[in-house]
Amino acid sequence: MRLSTKSILIIIIVFLLGTNIASFITLSNHIKEVHQSQNQEIKIPSSQVGQFFKSELSLSEDQAVLFRKYRRTYNQSANHVLHSMETIREKMAAELKSSNPDREKLNAFAVQLGDKHKVLKEYTFDYYFNLQSALEADQQEKMIDIFQAMLTEQGYVKTPSGNRQGKGNRGGKGFRRNNEVISDSIKND
Repeated sequence: MRLSTKSILIIIIVFLLGTNIASFITLSNHIKEVHQSQNQEIKIPSSQVGQFFKSELSLSEDQAVLFRKYRRTYNQSANHVLHSMETIREKMAAELKSSNPDREKLNAFAVQLGDKHKVLKEYTFDYYFNLQSALEADQQEKMIDIFQAMLTEQGYVKTPSGNRQGKGNRGGKGFRRNNEVISDSIKND
């Protein structure tokens, strides 16, 4: 039984198509495995962050002191900005609740909030670079993974709330969620 040229070409095309599909499936599975291994969740403790850094990065005492100093500076700066952002959100909510909300005021609040968010990002970058500057080359790679795990969706670094005194984040989870709804409604106008 002799195969025609047309039949041979069809067999080759089917073979190449099957090979391509198998290669694609293998590659996508490999990429998925690599992505999962890279994104293994690092559990950041809600307290004792200094001890966590010290043990995870094998920090020397001098490095631990620098980390503590940088964390305190960041927390003070970030908390001030977060409080300002909360105040702006409260003003936005009050304006939206008024009988005749002023769109220009709301737009101004949005710009103010964006500016504060930018400042918060800049503080976060400074914090990261300060931490990285205190590390040896072999510690820096692990620090990258830890810092990524610490970043929140809002872009600031999660740090333990502990038993600090003062106002703290008075809004709680519902406060942010409610204000995101408010922010979404402003965007949709």
